[in-house]
Amino acid sequence: MVVGSLVVIMTGCAAQPRAQRAETSGPVERPTKEFRSHHAEILMHLGHVDAMAARLGQETREQQVRTMQSVVGFFKEHIGPHAMDEERVLYPAVRRRAGEGNRLTEVPIYEHRIVERWIAGLEAEAAKPSPDAAAFAQKAVHLVGLLRAHFEVEEQVLLPVLDATMTPAEFKREVGDRMAH
Repeated sequence: MVVGSLVVIMTGCAAQPRAQRAETSGPVERPTKEFRSHHAEILMHLGHVDAMAARLGQETREQQVRTMQSVVGFFKEHIGPHAMDEERVLYPAVRRRAGEGNRLTEVPIYEHRIVERWIAGLEAEAAKPSPDAAAFAQKAVHLVGLLRAHFEVEEQVLLPVLDATMTPAEFKREVGDRMAH
């Protein structure tokens, strides 16, 4: 189980707890709250992609081409830039906060390379004169599944490192304000 393995690796990290806060009557806001909200929004759209892929076989050829182009457009416009931002800003923050020698971001970075290849494959299929709608749908559904699992690992393993070691203001300054998407 990947998540369990990553949690074991994470427990040995040198993450320092965030500064003690003044007691408040309400719950403490997680520094990664906005980032998690962005993930929730993407996950909602992935549900739409999943539904679009499931309907491809019932569409006319012209509708299939439009649907495939729309799916590829979503992945290229939203998933690609999100992954780039994570590697540029989020993952370095996790590595800094988790301590020297941690390897928490290696698997998610590898998954990004898989996602890039699969998006390119979907784009190539959609660009064919006679695209295979069934093959496209299958690959799109698998990509949605990979992305859901990827987000779960980020939210259960990586983001807790930042929640435990940053204040909301630190996260906003070091990560949130630097993310393009």
